[in-house]
Amino acid sequence: MPQLLLGFTTIFWISILSLLPFTILSVDTNAWTAALAPGAISSGVLAVYARARGFERLRAPAEILLFHLLLLLPVAASAYIAMQLPFDLADDQLAAMDAALGFDWPKTIAFIDGRPWLAGLLNYAYTAFTPQLILSPLLLALGRNTAKAYKMLISYGAIVLLASVVATTVPAVGTFATTGLQPKNINIQYALDFVAPLHALKNGGIFAFRPFELAGIISFPSVHAAVAVLCAWAWWHNRLLRYPVLALNVLMAISAVPNGGHYLVDVIAGIAVAVWVILAVDRVEARLAAHPNLRLAKANLAEATSGNP
Repeated sequence: MPQLLLGFTTIFWISILSLLPFTILSVDTNAWTAALAPGAISSGVLAVYARARGFERLRAPAEILLFHLLLLLPVAASAYIAMQLPFDLADDQLAAMDAALGFDWPKTIAFIDGRPWLAGLLNYAYTAFTPQLILSPLLLALGRNTAKAYKMLISYGAIVLLASVVATTVPAVGTFATTGLQPKNINIQYALDFVAPLHALKNGGIFAFRPFELAGIISFPSVHAAVAVLCAWAWWHNRLLRYPVLALNVLMAISAVPNGGHYLVDVIAGIAVAVWVILAVDRVEARLAAHPNLRLAKANLAEATSGNP
Protein backbone atom coordinates (compact mmCIF):
# COMPACT_ATOMS: atom_id res chain seq x y z
CA MET A 1 0.00 0.00 0.00
CA PRO A 2 2.79 2.56 0.58
CA GLN A 3 3.89 2.03 -3.02
CA LEU A 4 0.33 2.53 -4.24
CA LEU A 5 0.00 5.71 -2.16
CA LEU A 6 3.33 6.98 -3.50
CA GLY A 7 2.27 6.25 -7.07
CA PHE A 8 -1.11 7.91 -6.60
CA THR A 9 0.42 11.02 -4.99
CA THR A 10 3.05 11.31 -7.72
CA ILE A 11 0.49 11.03 -10.52
CA PHE A 12 -1.79 13.53 -8.74
CA TRP A 13 1.05 16.07 -8.46
CA ILE A 14 2.15 15.61 -12.07
CA SER A 15 -1.44 16.04 -13.28
CA ILE A 16 -1.98 19.24 -11.28
CA LEU A 17 1.38 20.74 -12.23
CA SER A 18 0.63 20.00 -15.89
CA LEU A 19 -2.74 21.77 -15.66
CA LEU A 20 -1.78 24.82 -13.61
CA PRO A 21 -0.15 26.80 -16.48
CA PHE A 22 -3.49 26.66 -18.32
CA THR A 23 -5.55 27.91 -15.38
CA ILE A 24 -6.19 31.32 -13.78
CA LEU A 25 -4.72 30.14 -10.48
CA SER A 26 -1.66 32.05 -9.31
CA VAL A 27 0.01 29.74 -6.81
CA ASP A 28 1.70 31.56 -3.94
CA THR A 29 4.70 29.24 -3.74
CA ASN A 30 6.21 31.04 -0.76
CA ALA A 31 3.03 30.66 1.27
CA TRP A 32 2.60 27.01 0.33
CA THR A 33 6.27 26.26 1.07
CA ALA A 34 6.05 27.94 4.47
CA ALA A 35 2.86 26.02 5.26
CA LEU A 36 3.92 22.56 4.13
CA ALA A 37 7.73 22.33 4.05
CA PRO A 38 8.49 22.19 7.81
CA GLY A 39 6.01 19.38 8.46
CA ALA A 40 6.84 17.51 5.26
CA ILE A 41 10.60 17.64 5.84
CA SER A 42 10.27 16.65 9.50
CA SER A 43 7.94 13.74 8.83
CA GLY A 44 10.02 12.65 5.82
CA VAL A 45 13.24 12.60 7.85
CA LEU A 46 11.46 10.72 10.65
CA ALA A 47 10.08 8.17 8.17
CA VAL A 48 13.53 7.55 6.64
CA TYR A 49 15.13 7.22 10.09
CA ALA A 50 12.42 4.84 11.32
CA ARG A 51 12.73 2.70 8.19
CA ALA A 52 16.53 2.55 8.53
CA ARG A 53 16.30 1.52 12.20
CA GLY A 54 13.43 -0.89 11.63
CA PHE A 55 10.98 1.04 13.80
CA GLU A 56 7.87 0.00 11.90
CA ARG A 57 5.39 1.42 14.42
CA LEU A 58 7.02 4.84 14.02
CA ARG A 59 7.61 4.64 10.27
CA ALA A 60 3.97 4.20 9.25
CA PRO A 61 2.58 7.26 11.14
CA ALA A 62 5.47 9.38 9.85
CA GLU A 63 4.73 8.33 6.28
CA ILE A 64 1.01 8.94 6.77
CA LEU A 65 1.69 12.48 7.99
CA LEU A 66 4.10 13.09 5.11
CA PHE A 67 1.62 11.98 2.44
CA HIS A 68 -1.19 13.86 4.16
CA LEU A 69 0.80 17.06 3.73
CA LEU A 70 1.86 16.21 0.19
CA LEU A 71 -1.77 15.70 -0.85
CA LEU A 72 -3.01 19.06 0.47
CA LEU A 73 -2.01 21.18 -2.52
CA PRO A 74 -3.16 18.88 -5.35
CA VAL A 75 -6.42 18.10 -3.51
CA ALA A 76 -7.23 21.79 -3.08
CA ALA A 77 -6.02 22.73 -6.57
CA SER A 78 -8.13 20.07 -8.28
CA ALA A 79 -11.32 21.56 -6.82
CA TYR A 80 -10.40 25.14 -7.72
CA ILE A 81 -9.34 24.16 -11.24
CA ALA A 82 -12.68 22.41 -11.72
CA MET A 83 -14.66 25.45 -10.60
CA GLN A 84 -12.94 27.86 -12.99
CA LEU A 85 -14.34 26.08 -16.05
CA PRO A 86 -17.02 28.08 -17.93
CA PHE A 87 -20.14 26.22 -16.89
CA ASP A 88 -23.21 28.06 -15.61
CA LEU A 89 -24.33 27.70 -12.01
CA ALA A 90 -26.63 24.72 -11.58
CA ASP A 91 -28.53 25.69 -8.43
CA ASP A 92 -31.89 25.67 -10.20
CA GLN A 93 -31.31 22.15 -11.49
CA LEU A 94 -30.12 20.86 -8.11
CA ALA A 95 -33.12 22.41 -6.35
CA ALA A 96 -35.40 20.81 -8.94
CA MET A 97 -33.80 17.41 -8.22
CA ASP A 98 -34.46 17.89 -4.50
CA ALA A 99 -38.07 18.76 -5.27
CA ALA A 100 -38.39 15.67 -7.45
CA LEU A 101 -37.20 13.60 -4.47
CA GLY A 102 -39.89 15.21 -2.33
CA PHE A 103 -37.34 17.00 -0.15
CA ASP A 104 -38.60 20.30 1.30
CA TRP A 105 -35.45 22.27 2.11
CA PRO A 106 -37.09 25.32 3.79
CA LYS A 107 -39.13 23.10 6.13
CA THR A 108 -36.06 21.04 6.97
CA ILE A 109 -34.04 24.14 7.84
CA ALA A 110 -36.92 25.56 9.88
CA PHE A 111 -37.25 22.26 11.77
CA ILE A 112 -33.53 22.18 12.65
CA ASP A 113 -33.24 25.90 13.40
CA GLY A 114 -36.28 25.75 15.67
CA ARG A 115 -34.51 23.23 17.90
CA PRO A 116 -31.32 24.83 19.24
CA TRP A 117 -30.06 21.53 20.67
CA LEU A 118 -30.30 19.89 17.24
CA ALA A 119 -28.75 22.84 15.43
CA GLY A 120 -25.89 22.86 17.95
CA LEU A 121 -25.34 19.12 17.58
CA LEU A 122 -25.13 19.40 13.79
CA ASN A 123 -22.88 22.47 14.07
CA TYR A 124 -20.36 20.38 16.03
CA ALA A 125 -20.78 17.36 13.76
CA TYR A 126 -19.98 19.45 10.69
CA THR A 127 -16.64 20.56 12.17
CA ALA A 128 -15.59 16.92 12.78
CA PHE A 129 -14.46 16.77 9.14
CA THR A 130 -10.86 17.96 9.52
CA PRO A 131 -10.03 16.31 12.88
CA GLN A 132 -11.27 12.95 11.63
CA LEU A 133 -9.44 13.26 8.35
CA ILE A 134 -6.15 14.03 10.10
CA LEU A 135 -6.39 11.78 13.15
CA SER A 136 -8.03 8.66 11.70
CA PRO A 137 -5.16 7.51 9.43
CA LEU A 138 -2.59 8.41 12.10
CA LEU A 139 -4.41 6.42 14.77
CA LEU A 140 -4.93 3.52 12.39
CA ALA A 141 -1.20 3.47 11.66
CA LEU A 142 -0.33 3.66 15.37
CA GLY A 143 -2.72 0.76 15.95
CA ARG A 144 -0.85 -1.35 13.39
CA ASN A 145 -3.66 -1.15 10.85
CA THR A 146 -1.30 0.47 8.38
CA ALA A 147 -2.93 -0.97 5.25
CA LYS A 148 -6.23 0.74 6.07
CA ALA A 149 -4.44 3.97 6.98
CA TYR A 150 -2.74 4.11 3.58
CA LYS A 151 -5.95 3.09 1.86
CA MET A 152 -7.86 5.87 3.62
CA LEU A 153 -5.44 8.51 2.32
CA ILE A 154 -5.58 7.14 -1.22
CA SER A 155 -9.37 7.04 -1.06
CA TYR A 156 -9.59 10.62 0.21
CA GLY A 157 -7.42 11.92 -2.61
CA ALA A 158 -9.40 9.90 -5.15
CA ILE A 159 -12.71 11.12 -3.70
CA VAL A 160 -11.73 14.78 -4.14
CA LEU A 161 -10.31 14.13 -7.59
CA LEU A 162 -13.46 12.34 -8.76
CA ALA A 163 -15.70 14.93 -7.08
CA SER A 164 -13.77 17.68 -8.89
CA VAL A 165 -14.29 15.99 -12.24
CA VAL A 166 -18.01 15.51 -11.60
CA ALA A 167 -18.40 19.06 -10.24
CA THR A 168 -16.98 20.74 -13.34
CA THR A 169 -20.38 20.79 -15.03
CA VAL A 170 -22.44 21.24 -11.84
CA PRO A 171 -21.08 24.34 -10.04
CA ALA A 172 -23.41 25.85 -7.45
CA VAL A 173 -23.38 28.55 -4.78
CA GLY A 174 -25.61 26.50 -2.50
CA THR A 175 -28.94 26.88 -0.80
CA PHE A 176 -28.31 29.81 1.56
CA ALA A 177 -26.60 31.98 -1.05
CA THR A 178 -29.51 31.31 -3.41
CA THR A 179 -32.35 31.91 -0.96
CA GLY A 180 -30.77 34.50 1.32
CA LEU A 181 -32.20 32.70 4.36
CA GLN A 182 -30.52 33.64 7.68
CA PRO A 183 -31.23 31.04 10.39
CA LYS A 184 -30.75 31.90 14.06
CA ASN A 185 -29.17 28.72 15.46
CA ILE A 186 -27.56 27.08 12.44
CA ASN A 187 -23.97 28.10 11.74
CA ILE A 188 -23.89 28.87 8.00
CA GLN A 189 -20.38 30.31 7.86
CA TYR A 190 -19.05 27.40 5.81
CA ALA A 191 -22.09 27.57 3.53
CA LEU A 192 -21.19 31.12 2.52
CA ASP A 193 -17.36 31.23 2.76
CA PHE A 194 -16.86 29.67 -0.67
CA VAL A 195 -19.36 31.86 -2.56
CA ALA A 196 -17.01 34.82 -3.14
CA PRO A 197 -14.10 32.61 -4.34
CA LEU A 198 -16.48 30.72 -6.64
CA HIS A 199 -17.71 33.94 -8.25
CA ALA A 200 -14.11 35.14 -8.55
CA LEU A 201 -13.16 31.96 -10.38
CA LYS A 202 -16.19 32.28 -12.66
CA ASN A 203 -15.29 35.90 -13.48
CA GLY A 204 -12.02 34.71 -14.99
CA GLY A 205 -9.52 37.03 -13.32
CA ILE A 206 -6.20 35.86 -11.87
CA PHE A 207 -6.97 34.02 -8.65
CA ALA A 208 -4.41 34.02 -5.83
CA PHE A 209 -4.17 30.42 -4.65
CA ARG A 210 -2.92 30.44 -1.05
CA PRO A 211 -3.21 28.02 1.88
CA PHE A 212 -5.40 29.05 4.82
CA GLU A 213 -7.56 31.12 2.45
CA LEU A 214 -9.30 28.19 0.78
CA ALA A 215 -12.85 26.95 1.23
CA GLY A 216 -14.72 23.78 0.33
CA ILE A 217 -15.78 25.01 -3.07
CA ILE A 218 -17.50 21.91 -4.47
CA SER A 219 -21.25 21.63 -3.97
CA PHE A 220 -22.20 18.57 -6.05
CA PRO A 221 -21.15 16.00 -4.94
CA SER A 222 -20.71 16.77 -1.25
CA VAL A 223 -17.14 15.96 -0.16
CA HIS A 224 -18.34 16.30 3.44
CA ALA A 225 -20.79 13.44 2.96
CA ALA A 226 -18.18 11.39 1.10
CA VAL A 227 -15.63 11.79 3.91
CA ALA A 228 -18.32 10.81 6.43
CA VAL A 229 -18.65 7.48 4.60
CA LEU A 230 -14.87 7.13 4.41
CA CYS A 231 -14.37 7.71 8.15
CA ALA A 232 -17.17 5.32 9.09
CA TRP A 233 -15.60 2.68 6.81
CA ALA A 234 -12.14 3.30 8.30
CA TRP A 235 -13.27 2.32 11.81
CA TRP A 236 -15.86 -0.32 10.97
CA HIS A 237 -13.41 -3.10 11.88
CA ASN A 238 -13.11 -1.77 15.46
CA ARG A 239 -15.92 -3.21 17.60
CA LEU A 240 -15.48 -0.58 20.31
CA LEU A 241 -15.50 2.46 18.01
CA ARG A 242 -17.65 1.14 15.15
CA TYR A 243 -21.01 2.55 16.19
CA PRO A 244 -19.88 5.78 17.90
CA VAL A 245 -17.90 6.71 14.76
CA LEU A 246 -20.82 5.67 12.57
CA ALA A 247 -23.20 7.86 14.59
CA LEU A 248 -20.83 10.82 14.38
CA ASN A 249 -20.52 10.48 10.64
CA VAL A 250 -24.21 10.02 10.02
CA LEU A 251 -24.63 13.36 11.76
CA MET A 252 -21.74 14.84 9.77
CA ALA A 253 -23.33 13.76 6.49
CA ILE A 254 -26.69 15.19 7.56
CA SER A 255 -25.03 18.45 8.67
CA ALA A 256 -23.90 19.08 5.09
CA VAL A 257 -27.45 20.25 4.34
CA PRO A 258 -27.95 22.87 7.11
CA ASN A 259 -24.31 23.80 7.75
CA GLY A 260 -22.74 23.34 4.34
CA GLY A 261 -25.59 24.79 2.31
CA HIS A 262 -25.81 21.58 0.30
CA TYR A 263 -28.77 20.23 -1.58
CA LEU A 264 -29.93 16.74 -0.63
CA VAL A 265 -28.79 15.42 -4.00
CA ASP A 266 -25.28 16.71 -3.19
CA VAL A 267 -25.21 14.47 -0.12
CA ILE A 268 -26.56 11.46 -2.01
CA ALA A 269 -23.98 11.95 -4.75
CA GLY A 270 -21.19 12.33 -2.19
CA ILE A 271 -22.13 9.04 -0.56
CA ALA A 272 -22.17 7.33 -3.96
CA VAL A 273 -18.73 8.74 -4.85
CA ALA A 274 -17.25 7.49 -1.57
CA VAL A 275 -18.66 3.99 -1.96
CA TRP A 276 -17.42 3.76 -5.55
CA VAL A 277 -13.92 4.98 -4.65
CA ILE A 278 -13.56 2.63 -1.67
CA LEU A 279 -14.58 -0.35 -3.80
CA ALA A 280 -12.30 0.75 -6.63
CA VAL A 281 -9.28 1.12 -4.30
CA ASP A 282 -10.02 -2.32 -2.83
CA ARG A 283 -10.10 -3.79 -6.32
CA VAL A 284 -6.83 -2.12 -7.36
CA GLU A 285 -5.17 -3.37 -4.18
CA ALA A 286 -6.44 -6.92 -4.83
CA ARG A 287 -5.14 -6.89 -8.39
CA LEU A 288 -1.73 -5.63 -7.33
CA ALA A 289 -1.54 -8.20 -4.54
CA ALA A 290 -2.34 -10.94 -7.04
CA HIS A 291 0.64 -10.05 -9.22
CA PRO A 292 3.34 -12.76 -8.79
CA ASN A 293 6.27 -10.36 -8.42
CA LEU A 294 4.44 -8.25 -5.88
CA ARG A 295 3.43 -11.33 -3.90
CA LEU A 296 7.06 -12.40 -3.75
CA ALA A 297 8.24 -8.94 -2.71
CA LYS A 298 5.56 -8.79 -0.03
CA ALA A 299 6.58 -12.20 1.31
CA ASN A 300 10.24 -11.17 1.40
CA LEU A 301 9.38 -7.96 3.22
CA ALA A 302 7.27 -9.81 5.77
CA GLU A 303 10.10 -12.29 6.37
CA ALA A 304 12.68 -9.52 6.71
CA THR A 305 10.62 -7.57 9.23
CA SER A 306 9.11 -10.48 11.15
CA GLY A 307 11.45 -9.93 14.08
CA ASN A 308 10.77 -6.22 14.41
CA PRO A 309 8.52 -4.88 17.16
